[in-house]
Amino acid sequence: ISYLIDLLYNTKIIPLIRKKVVGDFSQKGQLVNKFNYKLLDNSQEFKLHKRKTLFIGLSDGSHIDIIRRNSYLNNDQVLTNYYPDDNKIDDLVKELGKSDDLANDEEKKFESIVLVDDFTASGTSFIRLKDDGSFSGKLPTFFTVLESSDRFKKLLADGYEIHLFFLIATKNALTYIKEMLVQYRQQYEG
Repeated sequence: ISYLIDLLYNTKIIPLIRKKVVGDFSQKGQLVNKFNYKLLDNSQEFKLHKRKTLFIGLSDGSHIDIIRRNSYLNNDQVLTNYYPDDNKIDDLVKELGKSDDLANDEEKKFESIVLVDDFTASGTSFIRLKDDGSFSGKLPTFFTVLESSDRFKKLLADGYEIHLFFLIATKNALTYIKEMLVQYRQQYEG
């Protein structure tokens, strides 16, 4: 599991952060070879975008604690469950506000949310359509918490992104989850 977590962080999460860094350099009119990882990973921009990423475990099996330790994340960048109470959210807001890494109040928000879980075989624990036409599962629960909590919204920058990662997943589960998310989004937007 530790190997899979390191693999996830190094092959999926770091490239997400690098992409933002390349965008920053491009906006400044600086050309950068996106494959010059040493330059990107040691830049202040990389540290800033990494700091502005919130990691959330979707189950005990997500081993989000290993990601935190191996990736040198701050404690206030990591939630061990996807339905935090108001006290935990208040702590995140407070700690993020005290962060010396971020210059101003607008920067003291998360621009990315990384949801991590260890395993999915069918995808139904993450999202499923109930007989009454509503959705249940970990993802709808997370979205409900996110949308209903003004405190949680204070943590998030405009245009924040959500990324979902599994350490192990079947192809059928990934296809199912994508299809259900399309339906969920249609219902939510409709």
